[in-house]
Amino acid sequence: MQERSRAYEWTMKDNPSQERKRAYVGSSKEQLLTLDEVANRLCLSKRGVYRLIARGELAKPLKIGGATRLCESDLELFLETLKSARA
Repeated sequence: MQERSRAYEWTMKDNPSQERKRAYVGSSKEQLLTLDEVANRLCLSKRGVYRLIARGELAKPLKIGGATRLCESDLELFLETLKSARA
């Protein structure tokens, strides 16, 4: 398959009838997460994620068409910052 600046992969959730497209950034295959996915990982509401973004604690999301996505590396950086702050 030809390398592109944005690659897509079809993934299946627990229910096979729920197909969805998973977006990646660049050739590094960095995953883009929806705000719902970020909220689930942080055990917050979607509004809580928006508050973190507004306070500058979490990176601004990418807008792709009408969709809002956050890079997985931005979420990992946020979590590492939290871990280092408590130590």
